[in-house]
Amino acid sequence: QDWRPWASVLARAVHNVDPARLLLLSGVDWGFDLSGFPLDHPNILYSTHVYPERGDGWWEAFGHLAGRVPLIAAEWGFAGDDPAWG
Repeated sequence: QDWRPWASVLARAVHNVDPARLLLLSGVDWGFDLSGFPLDHPNILYSTHVYPERGDGWWEAFGHLAGRVPLIAAEWGFAGDDPAWG
């Protein structure tokens, strides 16, 4: 619950210097959870980090942003015993 307000402060600080700057914003829980977003700021690319141990609550964590704001899976991986997941 603390990350969203801080992300807004930081985005505002960067955009006060360079309004066109593109920001890459990850969520909490090792970057996976973007459930408290989006922010009311322009030029943000939302970034999730997807790993099998984070579970399957993808819609709640970041799927709700799909089609609404720019969103990428900037990081993903798998355990050595399940390369098909990756």
